[in-house]
Amino acid sequence: MTFEAMRGEWGRTAAPAANDVAAAGQCAREAAAETPGEAADASPVTVEWVDQDQAIEQLVDEWRRERQRFDAISFQQDLERLSLERAHRGLNVRFLVARDARGRIVGYANLAPVDTKMAVSFGLKTLARVAVARYRAIGGDFPIARDADEAQVLAAMAAHLERDERALVTVEECAESSRLSRNAAALRPFALKSLDRDPQVIHTIDLPESFDAYMKLHKGKTRNTLKRRVRVFGESFEGGARLVRYDRADQVEEFVAAVGAIFQKSWKRGVLSEAPPVTEADIPYLTALAERGVLRSYVLYGGDEPICCSLMTQTGGVCDFLDVLYAQEHGRLAPGQVLILQTIEDFYAERDAAPRPVEFNFGYGENAYKRVFGTRSYPANYCFMARPYTKAAFVVSCQLALRSVYHLARKAVVALELDHKLRKLLKRGGSS
Repeated sequence: MTFEAMRGEWGRTAAPAANDVAAAGQCAREAAAETPGEAADASPVTVEWVDQDQAIEQLVDEWRRERQRFDAISFQQDLERLSLERAHRGLNVRFLVARDARGRIVGYANLAPVDTKMAVSFGLKTLARVAVARYRAIGGDFPIARDADEAQVLAAMAAHLERDERALVTVEECAESSRLSRNAAALRPFALKSLDRDPQVIHTIDLPESFDAYMKLHKGKTRNTLKRRVRVFGESFEGGARLVRYDRADQVEEFVAAVGAIFQKSWKRGVLSEAPPVTEADIPYLTALAERGVLRSYVLYGGDEPICCSLMTQTGGVCDFLDVLYAQEHGRLAPGQVLILQTIEDFYAERDAAPRPVEFNFGYGENAYKRVFGTRSYPANYCFMARPYTKAAFVVSCQLALRSVYHLARKAVVALELDHKLRKLLKRGGSS
């Protein structure tokens, strides 16, 4: 998911008032203290909606204290990131929070409208996605605490969701975390209506102890090619190459200006987008990310000219690669690969004050550079579920039918190599 997609025009809908988070937690703790055994047996997991600004602020404060009880949470799913989206970008997000008998957070899910503007770029799936956008959707996986009963927490959340006929649940399932397969009974109220038959692939780097150790994971020819590209890039500019990391609040304006300058020379301008992935309107949001130690983006300069940039974040030990842009006129120098290699080297720099990431996640897609740099890949899939015999279920059924047509068309395009021809045509048009 790119910053551009995340900045979509989210609709605002009326939401019921949420219970005060602190009060709810306190009540649960008091009940557990009075009759610990009885409370645990009668209501081991309680579920509540949180959708008011003050309640979300309290929830985020609590989440910071409890976060270590959860496995690594991706940037897209992080509760604190979503609260910043709500505050700075108008994201109409609510949270479904599950608590144990002591009032501690044991699981949550985020609820928000689907971005119809982004949906238009998905070809034959447009009609279904626009229809789905009328309904609320839960994105990503359900983070569950390591010390909680996963099936029990999911069952409580599913029972809460079942009361809403308009709810459409989207759960990410990958080879490494098949929560749907392990806990199908817990989510049975939502009949599984749609499952991609051709799951996408996620490429990632499991970062070893040193940069030299990472380079040794590649064949000698690949290592030599990457080193040569870094050398040639530096020799092509007076003043050489320079990689700048942008992770502080006082750097945000400079970073946004550099992204805008690169976008004006990118093939994506006027072809895939009319605006850069981040603009001046995003400065407050990016500043908030930087202040919380989440922003970790880079710009590659040739001399004093910004040539290539990456939009990246780091939460815990996971660094997410969200988007990349480069000036088309310098495409022959492979600036994207130069930037990525120097970024990986920067992870090991002694000056690094932030915790060194242990995983560099490229996300979905089969781009060539992801295969070059990645050390591991696994299939991932989005499963759409809805209550049977509801409007949401009908919409998902329609999407399944359109997806079948889409897969047939996609196979034909790949077989005829039309995808490569179209990309070359778009790049020529974008550079003219």
